Amino acid sequence: MYYKPNKPKIILESFEDEIVIINLESGNYYSLEKLGAVVWGLIEKGKSFNYILNHIKSKYPQNHVNLENDIQKFIAELDKEGLIHSEEKESSLNIDDEVNGNTLIPENKPVEYTSPILNRYTDMQDLLLLDPIHEVDEKGWPARKTDHTNREQGM
Repeated sequence: MYYKPNKPKIILESFEDEIVIINLESGNYYSLEKLGAVVWGLIEKGKSFNYILNHIKSKYPQNHVNLENDIQKFIAELDKEGLIHSEEKESSLNIDDEVNGNTLIPENKPVEYTSPILNRYTDMQDLLLLDPIHEVDEKGWPARKTDHTNREQGM
């Protein structure tokens, strides 16, 4: 199973050590930090669950017991919130080579494992759902939807 961000239904912004994601359908917004941001980075690259797991295991070898369950729960939560979708496709990537060459987890930081967490916020839900950014087509913001119905009715 491979994962991808659920665009254009979400928008996101990456900051120094945090990713903020807005679900344009629900109006909820989310914050990912530390390992959650690393997993998201791999999802953005369309990686499979096995790839994500192998990458994290290569960086946190002492925590294999809870790690797989933590990653499964986190990805399931991202899916439940509508932030990602899964695809069935084959990859031409060599997972072992890419895991060893990829440094999404900075090498100079201490290797201390903490479960990935999806922080969910609903306090701006009403405002986010009123925003005209929802009137976009598949290309995303700022490409507005063309409404054939309104043109035909002279609106």
